Amino acid sequence: MIYNPKIQNPEKKKVEGNFYSLSLPTTILDLMIHTNSFIQSSQQQLASHFAQNYEFAQSLLRPIKETIRFFFVHPGGTQWVLDNSRNLRCKFNLNDNHVHLVDYISDPLELDGMDSWDGVEGLIEDGAEEKFGVGTAEFLRGAFQRQEYMKSEILRRYGLQD
Repeated sequence: MIYNPKIQNPEKKKVEGNFYSLSLPTTILDLMIHTNSFIQSSQQQLASHFAQNYEFAQSLLRPIKETIRFFFVHPGGTQWVLDNSRNLRCKFNLNDNHVHLVDYISDPLELDGMDSWDGVEGLIEDGAEEKFGVGTAEFLRGAFQRQEYMKSEILRRYGLQD
């Protein structure tokens, strides 16, 4: 572990957010960059570039860069999940138009979500923006576009028919 006595946290402030253990390497890189621990400039540039642009495990020392993350529920299955890297998770069923939206921070068991059999536009029309906050419609449309792209890309790569 890296120890630097100059970095102090006397208030013992807790870093809050939607983070997981993969954030540790990018956070360590940020600390090493900040303390000039890399001797060669190429190492400094590489570490800086990696820590800034690795979207799936963002450094705990940087402001959160929102991105749409893509998850398979299980490979070969009929569902996949996308989230906004902050609080919203959207589950798409690939066999029909069913979409489930939930705020996984305030509802970790995902019991109070919204469902629509009319796709993301159905969720938006049913008041997703009012229930989950500003930016929900933009996230839903972006998530839908991302999953449609992935679906077409998988079909193209493997020579499958839609």
